[in-house]
Order: sequence, then structure tokens, then C-alpha cells
Amino acid sequence: MFTRITAIILLLLASAFAESAVDPTRPLNYSSGPQTISSSLNLESILHSKNRKIAIINQQVLGEGDKIGDIKVTRINPRSVQITQNGVARTLSLPATQVKTSPIDSQQDK
Repeated sequence: MFTRITAIILLLLASAFAESAVDPTRPLNYSSGPQTISSSLNLESILHSKNRKIAIINQQVLGEGDKIGDIKVTRINPRSVQITQNGVARTLSLPATQVKTSPIDSQQDK
């Protein structure tokens, strides 16, 4: 009887600790708070391939046509993202030092 009660208590404690554990695959700068748009836009990353075009702007993962607040992503290019904000078109670009290509992409360019 004692071992059953001990086992149940250990299972409950393990599940309580698992809920508060940090996900090791979560990005370091991840925030699960509400989605807010700051006045300055920060283009952090672009994933661009034949099958997928994704931009990370202000820690928000966006695809073409997606909106956050009054910002709409109109086009995602390999090194820049075109957006529309309050009817005004803008282009956000990655610094040249941040652009990385895969060997597959480099071979296709030749």
C-alpha cells in the first residue's frame, strides 16, 4: 500500500515539474505575451525556398499576405520583405552579414 501511494505522489510531482519546465527547443528571445507592434520594425530572419516563404518581424512569424496590426506582408524576397503599413509601402532588408544560403541554393543559382 505504501509503495502505491508513493508511486502516485511521485507521478503527480513529476507532472507538476514537467509543466513548469522550459522547452529546450524554444528560441531564447521567445515571448508568449500578447502580440503588440512597436513603432520600429525589426526584420530578424527570412526563410525563402520554392515551397515556403517566411519572415520573422518583431518576433512574429509571418507569411505573404499575413497581417499583424496595421502591417501587411505583401512579398517576401530572399534578402528583403515588402510590407504595407497604413497604405504606405516599405521594404525591410536584412544586413548583408546576416544573409546565409544553403549549399543547395548556391548550386541552383549557377
